[in-house]
Amino acid sequence: MSKILSPFWAKLLSYSLVIALPLAINANTLAQITNSPKSDISPVDDTAKQPNNLKVTLDKLTGTWEGQDANSSKLNLTFTTDGKLIISSKDTDGKLKSFSVTYKINPTPKPMYMDIVLSQIPKPVLTIFNFTDDDKLKIQLNGTNPGLPRPTDFSDSVSLFNKVHAATGNPKSEKPSF
Repeated sequence: MSKILSPFWAKLLSYSLVIALPLAINANTLAQITNSPKSDISPVDDTAKQPNNLKVTLDKLTGTWEGQDANSSKLNLTFTTDGKLIISSKDTDGKLKSFSVTYKINPTPKPMYMDIVLSQIPKPVLTIFNFTDDDKLKIQLNGTNPGLPRPTDFSDSVSLFNKVHAATGNPKSEKPSF
């Protein structure tokens, strides 16, 4: 397979979120609370707190985050206010590659839930995320695939991202910094 794919694509395919990203272009789903009915974990139902938690979490999440995946590939994640997630990385030739998907979050459980919605795949990628004490985004990317159960805890290969741009609401104005 590595003879068919460039080293960049082979590396990206080795971690699950990127497997279906090319299929997800032009997806439109708003960021919203999800109950994740197909998950092994039942989210805590605290509806009195969810709207405030959702707003606070979305305010903190939106913007561009820079970090590395488990394969040490530099990635930028741009979360927009309208529920789009743009994943950007440079290929081996230094060309910027970007893919757009949508996301849904549930800020009530700890760690919080994130569903990555791929337009051409009926089952979302179920994952978990949190913000660290030093305001980094901690998200479990490695070992997640559409249709698999949501991780219950972070693995040793969890991805950490630093916020490099605040939210603008316009993903075209968010430029990767690498």
